[in-house]
Amino acid sequence: MNGKNQRPNCDPPAPQTCNSGIPGPVPPDPHADTIVAVSTARGAAMRAIVRLSGPFSLHVADSMFITDSGASSSPRSFSAAPGLFRLPEECLNVPAVRYTMRAPRSYTREDVVEMHVPGSPAVVDMVLDALLKSFPKNLRLARPGEFTRRAFINGRIDLAQAEAVMSVITARNKAELTAANARLAGNASDLAKAAENELFELLATIEAALDFDVQGIETMPEKDFLNRCRSLRERLSAESKKSRGELTGSDRLNVTMCGPPNAGKSSILNRLSGRKSAMVHKKAGTTRDPVSEYVEINGISFAVTDTAGVECPEPGPASDVKRSGGECEDIDALAAKRARDALESAQLVILVFDAGRPLPEGWKNIVAHIDRERTLCVFNKIDLPLEADPTPFSGKVRSTIYVSALKEEGIVRLKDAIERVVIEGGLDASPADRLFNARQREAIRQAVAHMKEAEQAVAEGLSYEFAAVCLREASDALAQVTGDTGNMEILDHIFSRFCIGK
Repeated sequence: MNGKNQRPNCDPPAPQTCNSGIPGPVPPDPHADTIVAVSTARGAAMRAIVRLSGPFSLHVADSMFITDSGASSSPRSFSAAPGLFRLPEECLNVPAVRYTMRAPRSYTREDVVEMHVPGSPAVVDMVLDALLKSFPKNLRLARPGEFTRRAFINGRIDLAQAEAVMSVITARNKAELTAANARLAGNASDLAKAAENELFELLATIEAALDFDVQGIETMPEKDFLNRCRSLRERLSAESKKSRGELTGSDRLNVTMCGPPNAGKSSILNRLSGRKSAMVHKKAGTTRDPVSEYVEINGISFAVTDTAGVECPEPGPASDVKRSGGECEDIDALAAKRARDALESAQLVILVFDAGRPLPEGWKNIVAHIDRERTLCVFNKIDLPLEADPTPFSGKVRSTIYVSALKEEGIVRLKDAIERVVIEGGLDASPADRLFNARQREAIRQAVAHMKEAEQAVAEGLSYEFAAVCLREASDALAQVTGDTGNMEILDHIFSRFCIGK
């Protein structure tokens, strides 16, 4: 395993001077925070990577690794050197390649060392164990996402790019990877920063106007402010809507099913996914909260959401009341609201009706609000006598499909129809369509809402002071996209979803 016909020296080498005359390693601050983790997937492989980052990483590597040339001190710049990694307890030498990346030209902008060792899980565990045992006071196991978090904190990437790292890792197909790479390249960040800069300029202008207003000098007419604020707000709103989708925050295309109760939406979801994830019962109204499942159709990934069935898209009279936090809430109204919220964020809408019953009157009126290019109409239970009249949706939806979820008839046709919406361009599945993830879109929606409040304040004749407060709140919301904020809860939530070693 050591590659040499001699017993390896089990004692760590002392710091030394290499042939170039560069002094050997000097131990850094013993209280410095240096992290280590395995950054490759678990399991057997040709090669595994053990990564260190922090001011102590070079000293650790110099103490545990000897190059084939015999030098143990770290070079001044990026280098790759084959050699041996020492396992003192096992008295073994493991063949490895050491990659050294000096600060600030590394991923974390700290000194980074990677040990590329044989991908045997046992060897990887021994290497990691040897590092942690040899330097218990100066080296610790990295937390989930901590390498990327350090890259963000040290200014290598912004928050949108940090989130894109996770999207690249979890991408399931080429479309998802392309979208993630677009965010990683900074496309989302550039757009958010440009809007943030424009907002700063507008805020600076009205604050200057406040100073001159004391002297009775008007520097910014109300009309100019309203036009500039409205223009920026509408552009941000358009970008947010263009990035419609992913209730789960993933890069899958979002499909939402809605319709009256007991139309068979849950049964269709189970047929599409191949899993019994949604509860099916002969009693109507068993679905109250949206239920999502992942469905892949010929390499395209979808998040299909089953929403609560409602008799009318708009909430009707209370039929069931519950007590929540001391207030009465209409359950049907709440279900209708959640269904509408799901429709707002959907990229593709599937209207599901019971073919064996006449169409509810409330649903006939929804055609006025339908986006034809992203809507399919499904009539379920075709094993029963046909009672539903499809005429109201004729020419108003992209296509109409007849299925029987019970007998699994027409499910293939439904999948084909969903796929065709993407292939034929009815649904923009390009990276631009998913430039922002769910968290970022919510931040943009908050910014848009605050900007609208600023416009309303000025339009109602209030001082620019009220508008300035709203614009600062809008700026704080936009800062959540790029990470120009000190909100540690947001950072903890984002990086907690990462793997250890990333």
